[in-house]
Amino acid sequence: MYLAGKCSGKALSYKVQNDSWPPTEEEKKLAKKEFLRKHPSSLIIIPKNRELFTQKELEELIPIAEKLWIDDVGRLPEGYVSPFKK
Repeated sequence: MYLAGKCSGKALSYKVQNDSWPPTEEEKKLAKKEFLRKHPSSLIIIPKNRELFTQKELEELIPIAEKLWIDDVGRLPEGYVSPFKK
């Protein structure tokens, strides 16, 4: 495959080390999304992560994230504005 130009040396090295091909961009995105579902507080501090979710998903996750953040830190970060409060 490498000599035929169908994969990079980096991908081939990954395959040898892990006995599987590297994850695709879609697989990386799904893994990140699953991580954020388990640790939604990251949606508070890194708003860009919200782009992975639909509006409906965010309506469920953001309140959970805010509660977890408050339970852990005592208050939401300085300057944080909930995307669902007007």
